[in-house]
Amino acid sequence: MDMGNRFYGLCCTVQKEKTMTKAITILFGIQITLWGIFDGGSLRAQTVEDFAKKGKILIGGDSFFSASDISSSGRSESVLYLNLRGGYFVSDRVVLGADAYFTTEKQVIRMTASAGPFVRFYVTDSFVMLFVQGGISVQEWKILYDNISYPDPYLPSPPYGVKRVSLAPHAAAGINIPFSQYVAFESKLRYYGTHVNAPVSFSVRALELWFGLNLAFGGKK
Repeated sequence: MDMGNRFYGLCCTVQKEKTMTKAITILFGIQITLWGIFDGGSLRAQTVEDFAKKGKILIGGDSFFSASDISSSGRSESVLYLNLRGGYFVSDRVVLGADAYFTTEKQVIRMTASAGPFVRFYVTDSFVMLFVQGGISVQEWKILYDNISYPDPYLPSPPYGVKRVSLAPHAAAGINIPFSQYVAFESKLRYYGTHVNAPVSFSVRALELWFGLNLAFGGKK
């Protein structure tokens, strides 16, 4: 196996593990169940209409947890991912904003942080509010090498770390379930792809399921 394939395997194993696929399937099932429960609820439609109004400020956060076995190294790892976002309703149902992603990942190749702008459109105004979202993020990657995995007489003594920056277009689709005109539960399925130029270049494609909360306040009375 060449170095490019080796590092690509390390980087993308989390997304490719069967356990991760099963977890996404189970969580997506929970999302659909919540949809069915709350969509038949008795909360007033006015609550939904007031949540995504022009002039309101949106603040929110999501997280997801991953546990995986990395076959190429024989290691197991548990990782927590966090997403924080803020935006403004430029019109009813349309949000322009920015978000940031952080991770506790400790792999040899890992993304340490990511941030960038996004646009979100709420497709429906029923009690379960469907939305689609797109944007682009600037990602910071850290790559660790040692003299065994990447022999080079000009490198310092191991571990040798380099940092690289990449651009990552991303898209998401999900739901918001408002509990009031100010607070809503959120679940979204997010995809991103990027290419990192390093001593050994690699590409990443990831599909992630997130859960969190949104706060929406301000706007016209």
